[in-house]
Amino acid sequence: MSALDSNDSRDDALWELLGHAREVEPSPWFVRKVLRAVERDAAPQPSWWQVFLRTIVPVGACAALAVLAIVGIQSSPAPTAATADIEFETIQNLDLLVANYESSLWLDPSSSSR
Repeated sequence: MSALDSNDSRDDALWELLGHAREVEPSPWFVRKVLRAVERDAAPQPSWWQVFLRTIVPVGACAALAVLAIVGIQSSPAPTAATADIEFETIQNLDLLVANYESSLWLDPSSSSR
């Protein structure tokens, strides 16, 4: 019975010591911080294939689209001499085209039938 008596005397001394300690007021956000830490630790970590699908695949798709766009822009045909000749003839006859446009029946309000 002496072992029980010694534990009781230690417990009494501990409670007496705790009775002299100052009270600490917990933070109003204590519960929120504890729950956030528990949720963070309990959150499952994504596996390597989930990380691959979420990051590498979209980045690779964007890079492929960029390469296709650059190749498409660079492989567009340059204007040929025939196209340049047609444009030159259009520029030469620009005054005739403007005169024809101004005298068009569609723009002349006096020629409309009612």
